[in-house]
Amino acid sequence: GGGEVRSGLVPKTGIVKSFNYAKGFGFIADSHSKSQIFFNTNSLRSGCVRVGDTVSYDVITGPRGQPMAVSVGPI
Repeated sequence: GGGEVRSGLVPKTGIVKSFNYAKGFGFIADSHSKSQIFFNTNSLRSGCVRVGDTVSYDVITGPRGQPMAVSVGPI
């Protein structure tokens, strides 16, 4: 059967397109929409991701009203 949507948060998937270790942030290209989603190192579920990794994540509204990925981790 299909998955149920609970409170609108369904983990999304994408590929890490860029990650600046020194500045502590990067961008994920969403698998479906192809839009670029910002994330920072505080948003990582596990220690490290690399450019090219396929990851799952949730999207929240960031402090400036922009979409932001959280709970980012490799699949």
